[in-house]
Amino acid sequence: MASRLSMPTTNAIIQYVSQTKEAIGYVGLAYAPRIKTLSVSYDGSHYATPTVENDTSKTCLIVRPLYYYYNVKNKSLP
Repeated sequence: MASRLSMPTTNAIIQYVSQTKEAIGYVGLAYAPRIKTLSVSYDGSHYATPTVENDTSKTCLIVRPLYYYYNVKNKSLP
């Protein structure tokens, strides 16, 4: 989409969307308590709000998993 913007940080997305009429942004679920969220639907009938419960049950359709990797052989490394 030609009119999309890529922002360097989540705070930049939140600030831009809060100041721009009709703008929509995508941020992590941890920010949901301090922003307005939208319910989404795949068929126009069943809507899901982005919440931890809906994410865990895979009810919310727009999700991005976050993976953590660590060195099993050397657990002392951060």
